[in-house]
Amino acid sequence: MIQHRMFRGVAVAGMASLLLLLAPPALADDDDDSSEQRRIEEMVIYGERVESTVSDTSIAITAMDEDFLRDMGMQGPNEMVNFIPATTRTDWDIKIRGIGRNFRGLGGDPGVGTYYNGIYSPDFGIAATEGGLYDIRRIEVLRGPQGTLYGRNSIGGVVNYVTNQPNHEGFEANVRAVLGEYGTNEWFGLVSGPVTENFAYRLTGVKRIRGPAVDGPAGSEGLPDGNDQNFALILEWTPADSMTFNLRVNDRRAYSKNNFGNGGHGIAGEGPCIGQHPITSDSQCDPRYRVSRDTNYYATGFRAVGQDWVDKYGDLADDPRGAVGWIHPTTGETFYGAYNRPGVDDFSVRWPFMPSQNYRSASVATYDIGGADAPDIVGLTTGDNREEFDHQQASLVWDWDINDRVSIKYLGSYNSFAYWFNRDNSFSDSHVSDSDDTVI
Repeated sequence: MIQHRMFRGVAVAGMASLLLLLAPPALADDDDDSSEQRRIEEMVIYGERVESTVSDTSIAITAMDEDFLRDMGMQGPNEMVNFIPATTRTDWDIKIRGIGRNFRGLGGDPGVGTYYNGIYSPDFGIAATEGGLYDIRRIEVLRGPQGTLYGRNSIGGVVNYVTNQPNHEGFEANVRAVLGEYGTNEWFGLVSGPVTENFAYRLTGVKRIRGPAVDGPAGSEGLPDGNDQNFALILEWTPADSMTFNLRVNDRRAYSKNNFGNGGHGIAGEGPCIGQHPITSDSQCDPRYRVSRDTNYYATGFRAVGQDWVDKYGDLADDPRGAVGWIHPTTGETFYGAYNRPGVDDFSVRWPFMPSQNYRSASVATYDIGGADAPDIVGLTTGDNREEFDHQQASLVWDWDINDRVSIKYLGSYNSFAYWFNRDNSFSDSHVSDSDDTVI
């Protein structure tokens, strides 16, 4: 059993910025008939560390407000990237203009910086999926490089998630439920309102549950599933009209049984067609060649054999000692292989290890591989593989408008997250042995 655990804690003492804001002159409009004027809808953003409209910001930027997120049904980065130019999504990160992390690199700096209310988030996956994008005021995507304002890990760009703030005017509440296939039930809720004249709160809670989409063989557990919850509390105090203190804390825990780049715990279909290569017909996908799921053999896999072996034992379809041929795609030369022999062939130092966990396995025997046109899809799990995120964050923002031209902003944060996953590389408890192993 291999267990991976990664912990990262970031404590930022804070940073203060002195912003010189030159107020533009106001222009009077002599036209009293405002109903005849054309209006351009504008969105206020924070891309240059000060609030301004998209049209006034000299940066390549895409901004999506709360209404757009709700109308498009966005709950994570997979949907979000469809509306952002020059932006793609990988299994572990986001890329803008092709710049980002090329591998998972847990604990390392990404190529695209992620921020929550202007506060740096150490992992894109945490911020991009927190709460299913519920109660998000807007998302700002700045195409890079953005190192001048956002630091070294923003050469590809910046993604800033801006949440809704406490309601100082009156009580506010909202509840949302999403029900769907595979036992999907998601619950969202918030309450907000004033405590005193200058003190208000906002509490948000999200619980998202989904059962496995793919069953395991013989009634074993399927995958992938999900159990994700997040709670966030925002407290805002305005001791004076020119000064605001904003404190936000959140706690998130996500748990799932999933595939972590390991073929032994992945999702399998009707299996590889190893009868001939290249495959030119569905009829060549003979079930007897799917040796990784064969219950009759103690040792799985093939070993190379020569023409003399083929002359002696013939074709594998006629004799289990026989050979099967592969055609080289470039040279056209035929190469032969026969089943590994337990106790005879030495393959203890390479895949697949011996013995096969499928040997005389009742659960594997019940697996109907289906046909080439309609394969039976199953989840290959051990019962132990899982992935967990545990994240806590606290941030403090202090705004002080000294006068019409000068203001001070302080941002301080604490981030802590733990990520771990379990997997069984030895297949010691595997219902079905599929000897691929890719780690990123």
